[in-house]
Amino acid sequence: MKRNALFLALAAVAFTACGSDESRAPSVVPDPVPNEQALELIRSCRVSMVEGSHSGEIHLYLEGGRRVRVADPSEVWETAGESSEECPDMEFATE
Repeated sequence: MKRNALFLALAAVAFTACGSDESRAPSVVPDPVPNEQALELIRSCRVSMVEGSHSGEIHLYLEGGRRVRVADPSEVWETAGESSEECPDMEFATE
């Protein structure tokens, strides 16, 4: 009996480990989002829209519709432009 329980426990761990994909695991995105994390979200096509305001603020719309402000918007437009070919569904908007 102990042997069967051990086997089932090991099989469950192995099955779970094989099915996990760390690169697709959801990550916590704070608001405002730090610049490096914002750039990575854009590069990984997890941003549906990049929005710029007259005041210079930039907001990202994430998968699922959540809107977050970018803490330091440097390089965001450049990175989004460079990623537009890999992420054809990403939109751009300005006020």
